[in-house]
Amino acid sequence: MLNKESLLQAGYIFPDNSDFETSGTLYSSSFENVELDATKSNVDEWSDESTRLLLDKYAEYLELVGPMKQFKNKKLMWLKISQDLEKSLRIQKTPIQCENRFKTILRRKRVCEKNNSTSASGSKRVKINFENEIKNIAAKDDSVEPEVLQSSSNIILNVKDSNLSKVSNSKKDKTKRGILETLIEIHKE
Repeated sequence: MLNKESLLQAGYIFPDNSDFETSGTLYSSSFENVELDATKSNVDEWSDESTRLLLDKYAEYLELVGPMKQFKNKKLMWLKISQDLEKSLRIQKTPIQCENRFKTILRRKRVCEKNNSTSASGSKRVKINFENEIKNIAAKDDSVEPEVLQSSSNIILNVKDSNLSKVSNSKKDKTKRGILETLIEIHKE
């Protein structure tokens, strides 16, 4: 079993009232006999500000995830994002809560896009929340749109800042290019 010391070395932070095991004995939190009050809000809600910060930090740290980079895996990235949320906004979120919030935002975006794409249904268009932040992430995330697509006939480069977006090895494309160049030369004469 994991003990508190090994979890602390991995970078996990324990609040004062958390459960942990030390030398075979489980110490429980102070919330054992507390009843949930229906009049109080027991839901841990995300504000727009905290969600925007989460998405901005995700976009910032996404390029730093990999075997030879700052974060070995995304779990460590989510841990850093939760620490950043606590530092900047003074709200405590676990790495799992941050990851689940991100997945929820993507799921809601897909639902909105599906609703907006079905124009025949007559349904009202739905605004996609955090659309700019999601586009920023999609521009940086190569798992969404890879840099190079290769098939047996051609290679497609996804170049973001250049007009050169397609390099082809296809004989058919070379023939078309040759005919087009020939027609342009004839027209100039």
